[in-house]
Amino acid sequence: MARRPAYYKVEYPNDPRYGLAYAPLDTRIILLPQHGLVTGWTKLTFSLRGGLLSDYMATNVLVRLCSRKLKTLLDRKASPADHLQWLPVEINDGATTHSYDILHFPDASRSILQPISRVEAGLTEVSSRPVFIGDALQGRHIFSYPGAFVRFFVSDGMKRSIQAHHCTSIRFSKVDLDTDWPTDAAWQK
Repeated sequence: MARRPAYYKVEYPNDPRYGLAYAPLDTRIILLPQHGLVTGWTKLTFSLRGGLLSDYMATNVLVRLCSRKLKTLLDRKASPADHLQWLPVEINDGATTHSYDILHFPDASRSILQPISRVEAGLTEVSSRPVFIGDALQGRHIFSYPGAFVRFFVSDGMKRSIQAHHCTSIRFSKVDLDTDWPTDAAWQK
């Protein structure tokens, strides 16, 4: 029997060495549509505050802000089933302006999610935590779903590549596939 692939949630670690990229004051907190291509993009300039630049940059708006190093790696390792859109931005650290990109998933779909509910002690519980349909992820290395905002998910192979290239400010948490009920510990990391 073939081994089931593993997938991981990509998130920011709680690391005080890295700063926060602040969008211009008039920027909406939800900057991008939940799905669909972004057209007519105007490049934004973020301001770095409180620490160093990182490859996966925390920000005050709901976007996935990636260094050119991380963008190149994700593009190189993405499969034909993965659809990524990159929107150029800049981060000014007070002395220099650095090129970054926002990662957007134009074909994000809830069809990769398993609606989960269970009955325990006579009560029905519906999970708000995502559990992925393993078959729907076949051939995928990087993906997200509508409403995930800054979250995105990668295959084990993509995770190992990111780690091998020493990308900064990234933490991985293993996610559940359709036969597993997510534990609180898995989603509180």
